[in-house]
Formats: sequence, structure tokens, C-alpha cells
Amino acid sequence: MKENVKHNHHYLPQFYLKYWADDKNKVWIYRLHRSNVNRQPEKVLCHISKVCSEEKLYSIGDDISIEDWADRNIEYHCAPTFKKIICRKEIDDKDIFYTKSFLALTMARHPLLKNSSEVVFNFYTKTNLALELNSHLLSRNLIEKILNTFSQTIKPLNPLAQTTILRMNVNLRELDKLNLQILYIPDEVDAFFCTSDVPFFIVTDVVKEKFNDLEINHPIITHVWFPISPKTLAFLSNVEKLPVYEEISDLDRIKNINNELRSRAMNIIIGNKSDIF
Repeated sequence: MKENVKHNHHYLPQFYLKYWADDKNKVWIYRLHRSNVNRQPEKVLCHISKVCSEEKLYSIGDDISIEDWADRNIEYHCAPTFKKIICRKEIDDKDIFYTKSFLALTMARHPLLKNSSEVVFNFYTKTNLALELNSHLLSRNLIEKILNTFSQTIKPLNPLAQTTILRMNVNLRELDKLNLQILYIPDEVDAFFCTSDVPFFIVTDVVKEKFNDLEINHPIITHVWFPISPKTLAFLSNVEKLPVYEEISDLDRIKNINNELRSRAMNIIIGNKSDIF
């Protein structure tokens, strides 16, 4: 039984899902029907151990070190950080770092990225191999021949797992440029944030940059919304000098945030009660 649990890898960890759960660790999930937009989502009460997870999602053969790394280095630190945020305690630079790291990891290890992960893996490994070959002063023709052979013969065992840390670091560099603010709904306001199997939405802008005398369009992240609990939402933005905590009582604004979160869900929307629609 332990072995099955160990290999049931969550892309949204249970400590996070638990904030939407009842006293039996069950959450309300709404299964979406993308093929039929006229159908209402199917509502199910489900244990958090069976939500947002896949068997051996981050295993590389029998090696589960990527899952263990995420647990030890990110999730372990985020659990107490999120508790501080939800209780509206003072947060420090470490708390901000781990909040951004959790979001960067969540953005990096989602099953949606399976199809693109092999491309990332091949590009990254091939680029590093090219740098290594160049350091040995080989001819360009020979380097190209070696790289072409390499790209045809080397296949990743689990490209999602093998690119997760790389993707996370790229995401974190972008998120680190943004300022963190916590939006919370007062207890007396009868409104809640939902979450989903894609628990964030991102706003980007395009800037022009010069690269080798060429002007290119480069997308940058300007805003990110990420619910931490039914009453608490992390907001990252390029706006400076925002208060750390801000009360949000505007029902229309809360509704718009929830609608944005729902529109980006892949298969399920998650709520803490049975009537979030």
C-alpha cells in the first residue's frame, strides 16, 4: 500500500488541496465537459488523495527523486508559509521566496506540459552538448554531425520529470521580478475563491528587446493570480509599493477572479462547498 501511495504523484500537493477540504479531507470537484459546452459540470465529493495526481508522473524509470526533491525543497517549506499567510501574520523574504517557488513549480510540472517537455529536453541537452563540444575546439561540421546523431538517438525517459527543475528555474526568474500581495476575503463576506487543476492565471505583455542587432518581441509576465485558500489569494504584479495584505469585499471582483480561474481549468474545478456555480 505504501508503494502505491509513494508513486501517486500530485501536481497539486495534498497540503494545498486540504484548504478546500472538509473534516474528512474531501473536496467538491466539478468535472468539466469540454466536448459539450452546454452540459453542466458533474459534481463529486472526492478525497484529496485522488485529486490532481497521476501514477508515477515524475518517475524516471524507478527513480522518484524529482518528486522527493519537490517535497523536501519546496512543499515542506510552503506548508508553514501558507499557514502564516492564511492567518495574516507578518511574512518575510523567505516566505515570499517559497510562495513564488511553489507557484513556479506548479507552473512547471503540470501534465499539460508533457507534449512540450521532450522538445525542451532535446533543446536543452543539445545546447549543453554543443557548448561542451565547442570547448574542445572541434570543427563546426563535426559538431553538427555529432549533434544530429545525438538528437536521433537520445530519448528522455520521462521528459516532464527531466525538465521540471529547469522549467521551474525559468519561471522563478520571471516571478522574482514581481511584487507579492495577499488578497483576503473577510469572514463576514459570503464569497470564496475556487481553485482548479490549473490553479492560476497569468497576464503577459510583449516588450521589444535587441538581440545581436535584431529587435525581437519578448513576452514577460506582468500579473499572476493564485488562490492559496478559499479566502486567500496571492497576487503577483509589477506594481510597486503595494500593501502586503489587502481586504477584498467587492463581490463582482471576486466573481471575475473566479471566472478567470475557471476558464483556465483543464478537467476539474475545486471548491469548498457544493454550490460554487
